[in-house]
Amino acid sequence: MEIETEPYSLDRGRPLFHVDEGVADAEIELNQLRIGRRSNGTVRTCDGNSVEDLERAWLISMGDGIKQIPKLLKTSAGKITCSIFRVPPNLFENFENSYRPKIVSIGPYHHGKDNFEMIEEHKWRFLGSFLARWQRNGVGLNKYFHAMASIEETIYDLSKGFQNSSSLLELALRFFKGAVHSPIERLEEAKHLLDLFRLIFSPLSIASINGELNSNQMVQLIPSARKLNLAGIKLKAISESDSSLDIKYNFGILEIPTITTDDFSCCVLLNCVAFEQCYSHCPKHFTAYAALMGCLIKTADDAELLSTCKILENYFMSAEEAAKTFSNLGRCLALDLQGCYLSQVFVGVNEFRERKSLSKGGQRINGPHLGMGGPKFFK
Repeated sequence: MEIETEPYSLDRGRPLFHVDEGVADAEIELNQLRIGRRSNGTVRTCDGNSVEDLERAWLISMGDGIKQIPKLLKTSAGKITCSIFRVPPNLFENFENSYRPKIVSIGPYHHGKDNFEMIEEHKWRFLGSFLARWQRNGVGLNKYFHAMASIEETIYDLSKGFQNSSSLLELALRFFKGAVHSPIERLEEAKHLLDLFRLIFSPLSIASINGELNSNQMVQLIPSARKLNLAGIKLKAISESDSSLDIKYNFGILEIPTITTDDFSCCVLLNCVAFEQCYSHCPKHFTAYAALMGCLIKTADDAELLSTCKILENYFMSAEEAAKTFSNLGRCLALDLQGCYLSQVFVGVNEFRERKSLSKGGQRINGPHLGMGGPKFFK
């Protein structure tokens, strides 16, 4: 009797191979591994080891791998205290120029590079002047060195001496005066300057945007701006809003705050998206915003339409460059659409299109689904 071999099928649940009953010492070659069924029922490999022995060795190997101390990862990886990351490769490859510092680098990732040699000398000069200023209060290099083991707020407290100085957060907000319109209480949880920007420009009231989804509602991405316009959806600019992320949809009208595509707005958006992609302990508001804008702006025609609607103030990029920026960013993201703050916007737009299509006798077509996987831009 012969051995029947069949390809494995996930949907049909068929076996990898089948051996007829009563066959003794039959062997087949499958994926360079010869497996035989002996008359006593024991399955062995071509080198004489039993499958049970191989399974036991595999389990031991997996256990050893789990217990192995990581060489590259730190013990803080994945914890809420770990909040400074390298830009993910998929984002860095598409926006390398935007993620590379041009004047000054803060932190270790770009330290020592040739193009920052002069600014490094400025840093040493500033440090010397700073220490000389507070030496009279008994705060010298030794105290700052030991304070490095604590948080930056503690280091800053040492520098205040006996004067009534502002907090570190207040100094940061003063430095970015004109770009901040959020309550200071909301910003006290910021972990660093980038997180401060993320909190400043996040929507103040997420509940009013998101609402509650029905359990049977499937959240899908939406088509481009041109296609939405053809489907009868009106694109409307919001000139005054608490946040540029405050996008709303109501009865066939998609309202989007006016944005300006310049170096500042693009830099903040790209860095906040990179932070959210790496840090699992924060909402993904910028990621959801970038995903929606990536849907809307696929081509230069889409960018020109949004400019006509006063949604996009595109003074610093061509329509082609704006389309490339937003469409590339939209493709680089991992986002849970079901749980993002714009889920109701995605649902509302797609339901309107489906009703329009059905009313015209068309066929219902589902859109793509995305699973887990400054100036006017920021007022």
